[in-house]
Amino acid sequence: MRDLCIPQIVQSWWTILERCSDVTAQCLCLDAVAAFVDWIDVELVANDVFVPLVIARLGNKDISEAAVRAVSALIQKGMPPSKKLSLVTALTDVMRNNHLISVNPNSDYEDVLRAGSLLSAVGSVLIDTYHK
Repeated sequence: MRDLCIPQIVQSWWTILERCSDVTAQCLCLDAVAAFVDWIDVELVANDVFVPLVIARLGNKDISEAAVRAVSALIQKGMPPSKKLSLVTALTDVMRNNHLISVNPNSDYEDVLRAGSLLSAVGSVLIDTYHK
């Protein structure tokens, strides 16, 4: 059953994030991603189609907390250490290039909270991966 319906569910998440402008719907969708990403094939969400949608939501102050939860769940997903390291490195590069994990004296509270949460998740995952 998982093989039959999970790709359709992921496609529905993509459709909601891409086409729906309702903040509540997008937050709920990202929370669903965070809740269920551990149960699905990582390639369904860790790809060039889905990741940019989630990364773009990190910059939206109304949705960023839910996006942080989705990214954190994605990098915490169980997988072989080499695969996890590749995923974390790629996501960290994308977040760094989009200035999502950096702060400066002019950064507001939401920017500092987002960057701190993401860096904490990345650090925890890297430490855990190192010990495996």
